[in-house]
Amino acid sequence: MNKEETYQSINHRINQSVRQYRLPHPVGKDAALNSLLEKIRDTHTPPKKSFHLYQWSKTAAAAAIVFLVMLGGWMLNKQNVNNKGNAIVSLRLPDQSRVILSKESTLKYHKYFQSRKVLLNGKAYFDVQKGTRFQVNTRNGRVDVLGTRFTIDDRNDQLVVVCFEGKVRASFNQEEVILGPGSGIHFGENQVKEPLTIQESYPEIARFSEIYSNVQLDEVLDDLESFFGVTIINKVGKERFFSGTLNSGSLDMALDIVAASLEINYKKQDDNTIIIY
Repeated sequence: MNKEETYQSINHRINQSVRQYRLPHPVGKDAALNSLLEKIRDTHTPPKKSFHLYQWSKTAAAAAIVFLVMLGGWMLNKQNVNNKGNAIVSLRLPDQSRVILSKESTLKYHKYFQSRKVLLNGKAYFDVQKGTRFQVNTRNGRVDVLGTRFTIDDRNDQLVVVCFEGKVRASFNQEEVILGPGSGIHFGENQVKEPLTIQESYPEIARFSEIYSNVQLDEVLDDLESFFGVTIINKVGKERFFSGTLNSGSLDMALDIVAASLEINYKKQDDNTIIIY
């Protein structure tokens, strides 16, 4: 076959192919651009496993941040009562348990108080509301109770625990002692253990002791409110003045004396609210 015949044969094949080939439907510029971008995304999209790993990493990081924020909030919600003065400090804990903190003593507890645990450095009187276990930790030992009145004196590497009501368990090093009303224990140096017997119903630190001479009733009630950690609402109506001595660890007894002296009455609206009328 010469060159001319060969050229005609090739040209024939091309013409056949062109006749059999179908041109695609015309595509607009926008559609063509979208098609191109879609192909590019398909080319660069990371595998699903990598995507899940990335999402998991973001979730873990967020969880860590939330945990640190919560931890910081928990630490900031610690309460610290430091009595640097010469007078006592009376306070109510979040569960309404009452504490009288002696001078040069410190009490620490958490604001929300779910576990009912406090840390004491020094001396304090406790009047614990009934409920779950209440725990007092000190440098030298620990005291566990359910609902009772007691004192703890943790100073000079010694621990003295006295129970006035209910029962307490005092722990010192490896020793534990159960105390009932009117009994106490003194853990001293060199593991010396001395039992104590108590005759009084309230320790001196827990006794409200004031002498009044023609003092307005509102002033007396303010003093009782502050010491016992309650709210007293005066509905007597007219001004009254009180003269007398109040020396008691019981709010009811103190109110009985004031009410009898001024010929007035009182009633409890709830555990921490009293109405005078």
